[in-house]
Amino acid sequence: MTADLDLTVPLRPCTPWCTDGDGHPGDHPEDRSCWSGLHRVPMQRRPLVKYYTDEWHYDFVTVHLWRRPKEAESFVMIHHQYADHELPFTLDEARSLHEALTQLLDLA
Repeated sequence: MTADLDLTVPLRPCTPWCTDGDGHPGDHPEDRSCWSGLHRVPMQRRPLVKYYTDEWHYDFVTVHLWRRPKEAESFVMIHHQYADHELPFTLDEARSLHEALTQLLDLA
């Protein structure tokens, strides 16, 4: 007689910044991504838009950290909500963007 094999896929520990923090046991293993909280940045120089209501809103981007299930390194995602366009940045790229923005802000 053979012993029963445990065929469950082990949970991968979440990152410290993951909003769930439990390893995502209810998700399919391919969907067990870690997400940070979203930072919403309004873009006041863009035309006003309507989101799911008849009210006008400033267009905005969201910025958050994301780690995909099979990847070791997290990345920064900037998502333009109205255009539904995503810009993924490696951590080094995000640091470079931060430095460039800081330099421009210091000049302003």
